[in-house]
Amino acid sequence: ARPVVVVVNATPSVHHHYRIGVPMAGTWREVANSDDLAYGGSGVSTCEAGTVETTPVDSHGHFQSISVSVPPLAVAVLAAEAT
Repeated sequence: ARPVVVVVNATPSVHHHYRIGVPMAGTWREVANSDDLAYGGSGVSTCEAGTVETTPVDSHGHFQSISVSVPPLAVAVLAAEAT
C-alpha cells in the first residue's frame, strides 16, 4: 500500500511553501483537492506540476519532506508514487 498525506486548511488563506514531513522519499502526487475548480473551489493546487519531489529536510518527525501550497478552506490528499 502506498502512503498518503492528508492536508487540511480550515482558514481562508493560502499557505505557499508549506513544508510537510512524509514517510518516504520520492515523488508525491496530488490525488484529490477539494479546492479544485471542478468542485467550485478557487483552483489552488498543492503542486503546480501535479507532483512534487521530496527533499532530505526533517519535518513533522520524518527525515524527508515536501514543500507545497496549501489551498484555502480545503482538504488535499497526496500519495507516494509507486516505485
